[in-house]
Amino acid sequence: MESLSCNMCRVEKSSTLTQSAVEITGSGLLRFSSWRKWLAGRFVVPVAASLLFAAPVMAQTSTTVDGNLWLSSSAEVRRAFLVGATNMMSLEAAYAKKKGTPAPVAGAMAAKAVDQMTLDEVSNRITRWYEANPGRRNMPVMGVIWTDIVEPKK
Repeated sequence: MESLSCNMCRVEKSSTLTQSAVEITGSGLLRFSSWRKWLAGRFVVPVAASLLFAAPVMAQTSTTVDGNLWLSSSAEVRRAFLVGATNMMSLEAAYAKKKGTPAPVAGAMAAKAVDQMTLDEVSNRITRWYEANPGRRNMPVMGVIWTDIVEPKK
């Protein structure tokens, strides 16, 4: 197993795929279970940090991503948002598993609903929803994912 280190974390690359995209090791470090997932995780932090620091420049008064911000963002930024949301759901599930508690229900349902979809498919579906509902562009992206993707699959 290959380890990659930085000041704040150590990431291990494994050629085997496990159930969870992110695992918390015994020492509290994050371990991504595949090269592809490690790569996705590797880019989420810099993109998220750049978005965080760019927010004041963009004059955003809210950190909630809604339809207005979604539609004005590039495809790359949309994918980064979705990768971050996916990684957060994986992190919550891994933490719950480590602690012996059930995974958060909403995250588990969302993860199951998008399991067979690509990032581009999810992104396109969200975009189409906002385009079809111009009067609801103030709805958060996570709300659109819930109402348009998760709820229909229940």
